[in-house]
Amino acid sequence: MTVSDKPDWNKLVENKRRYSNQLHELTKKLIDLDSQITELNNKIRNQRTIAQDYMNKLNINSKKIDNVNIELTSISYEVSKSKDFIRMLEKSTKSVPESELEKTITILKKRLDHDEGNPMSEKNSNLEEHKNTLMQLEALNALKTVRNQLSALNNTSMTLINSNIILEKERVEIKQKLTDHRIFVRNFQDERKNLINNKTLLMHEYDEILAILESVNRKMDIISNNKKYASQGRSKDQHIRQIIEIKNNAAKKIKEGGKISLEELKLLYEK
Repeated sequence: MTVSDKPDWNKLVENKRRYSNQLHELTKKLIDLDSQITELNNKIRNQRTIAQDYMNKLNINSKKIDNVNIELTSISYEVSKSKDFIRMLEKSTKSVPESELEKTITILKKRLDHDEGNPMSEKNSNLEEHKNTLMQLEALNALKTVRNQLSALNNTSMTLINSNIILEKERVEIKQKLTDHRIFVRNFQDERKNLINNKTLLMHEYDEILAILESVNRKMDIISNNKKYASQGRSKDQHIRQIIEIKNNAAKKIKEGGKISLEELKLLYEK
């Protein structure tokens, strides 16, 4: 390497060090980005799983609400029928206490049991009155039964309505949590998109610096090879000069009558 080559070589070494350091730093950044992207992928997958769980819960909740509404519709129909039946019985039933009707039936039964000497018309009158009173009592008992049934239907209806209120509240909570986790997924996806864009930019920068570094290495190889070839040329010239010097010394020794070695003799007469 000549003196003029040294500045170029030093500059190339400096550039190689600088670009190698830049590639090292970019590599660390790329590894860090890959780690962050992997972490975000795991978060997205986890949030999607949670969101799907809430979606399943929402579907189950909707089915429960549908079933409760079906029951409420059925009970509403039964309540309506019971009220119509009660109105009909109330119209056909006299407002006489049950105890009075039972007392009247007892009296009429005694009359019927002891009316052998009574006229037929009186017997028929007592029989008809007994029959009508029994019908009144049966209607009153039926009215009491239907009213109890109506009360039970209303209680069941209120229980179902309260269940529906709880289910609707649960539905609102589930939908809110589902929305929250879907927002988490979108936010993580946006964050991942930004990281991928940054990675693309860094990869582009990495490729550019790598190309420059390869160019620097090629230039250094050229200078190094030139130095090698120059060194080989100088060694050959030096060898030739040494042989000539040995031959001259051998010839001088012979001329002066001195002795020479076999190797000197071979060199002396070697073409």
